[in-house]
Amino acid sequence: MTRHVDLTKERFIAQRDNDRQGAVHLLNLIRLRECADYPDGRIATGTEAYRTYGNLSGPILARLGVRMI
Repeated sequence: MTRHVDLTKERFIAQRDNDRQGAVHLLNLIRLRECADYPDGRIATGTEAYRTYGNLSGPILARLGVRMI
């Protein structure tokens, strides 16, 4: 079993095209690193990195109809 799920383009399309009725709810249970692990060597805490991810992905997800609570 893997410790994470990568939402590939193919998996996203399969979920998007599913004709299931009703809302889909997703709960992210995450553990943040003390220091983020960026390939380019940037320095940030895990909390800062996750906040950046949310700020960047939020508008994209909102255009797809995703509501974060």
